[in-house]
Amino acid sequence: MSRYNPSPHSTAAARLNLLGARLPFLEVTCASLILWGVFHEQSPDLTIGEVLLGGALAAVCSWGILSTLVSSRPLAPPVKWGVLLLCWYLLNTVIAAANQLDPVLWLRFAFPAFLFPSSFFLGWTLFRSPTARRRIVVWIGVVGAIAVVASFVEIRGIAAGDVTNLQLLRVFGGDYYAPLAMTLALPFLATAEGRRVVPWPLSLTVVVIGSTGLAVSFTRTYWLSTTFSTLLLVLLLARHRPRDLMRLALGVPLALAIAAVIVVPRIPPNVFSLLLERLSGLSQIGEITSLTYRVREVLGLLATQAKDPTSFLVGSGFGAPYLFEYVHPQTGVLYGGLEKGYVHNYYAFLLLDVGIVGLALFAGLWISSLRQMLHNLQRARTRVSSSFPVQLAVVTISVNLLIASVATPQLLNFQFPVIFGFLIAAGVGTVPVGRIRYSV
Repeated sequence: MSRYNPSPHSTAAARLNLLGARLPFLEVTCASLILWGVFHEQSPDLTIGEVLLGGALAAVCSWGILSTLVSSRPLAPPVKWGVLLLCWYLLNTVIAAANQLDPVLWLRFAFPAFLFPSSFFLGWTLFRSPTARRRIVVWIGVVGAIAVVASFVEIRGIAAGDVTNLQLLRVFGGDYYAPLAMTLALPFLATAEGRRVVPWPLSLTVVVIGSTGLAVSFTRTYWLSTTFSTLLLVLLLARHRPRDLMRLALGVPLALAIAAVIVVPRIPPNVFSLLLERLSGLSQIGEITSLTYRVREVLGLLATQAKDPTSFLVGSGFGAPYLFEYVHPQTGVLYGGLEKGYVHNYYAFLLLDVGIVGLALFAGLWISSLRQMLHNLQRARTRVSSSFPVQLAVVTISVNLLIASVATPQLLNFQFPVIFGFLIAAGVGTVPVGRIRYSV
């Protein structure tokens, strides 16, 4: 693997040279932490395993922050936004203390938030070479597929015809790992560059596993977010790789037809009816109970926040509680006076906890990163670049996450801040040009 050799004009640069010599070890460490986090099940009580995992993540991400601080490399615009975001999160400690929040509860919600920019810094200093950036994107896609397969295994012993719990189906489908795997692998399967750097059977396998999990999950939020991210992929291919788009347009209908012949006759009647019910619900958005529940959450949050107008600007601290009431539209059951510290809409969560300032910095980091990635795609438009599918994968999965975060706060789980910190770090890298070959 190629190593990054910084300018040796300072002691800081010499230290980075030592860091460069350890890149393979750190890559393996980061990949192992991602895999560990994927299969970790959070317990009500803090366990020794959670302390070790949290300590390892904190140590590795602290390394990334220090590496960024001593780096002689000019900070890219997304990194500058990340620095501002991290500093604002640090100030959140004072805000939480002023509001007398429970320190343990604050840490529960603050820890994933801190992991996002700090893991981005680590990825920015760690994944310097095109090979390293490609490897981490492929690895995360494969890990997502592994997580979905592990969820499939849990179905053993359960008759599909007896499944009526949609929340259980989401677990069986691998939850957000299904759209993650599918969206990351599809650009490598759809582009000529992607098929040269990653063997197409591997990409195809991950796409099939991810799409199967996505179907099994019965989660409309994931269906919509993946639909939009796939449409974005189609638009980007039409702009930059029209020949690849033509191949995709011919291959997808054939693949769907084969899948329909094999799968549809084997779908139990009640599962098929559930599927139709979920799909038909998309055309009657005002009657979706889960949507009305989430809207009530946000309204309750805003009502609570309105009692302290300054909280709109600076937030109330991570884990700040709010009250909301909800009447089930079908059963008439009243959920009144519920005090919650999180909300399904991640942007509303940030508004409550870190205010408009924090939400703007969070948006600035994402917008700056997406602009950089789209610029990289433009640079690679007329060139053969092994980074082209990497850019496509990170852009599309970023859009997928940002849409899904309206209703599912994935970044509240510590695994996804690390995953997406690494992904956007890989995406904002420069675009090399030249020969490409198999090199997963």
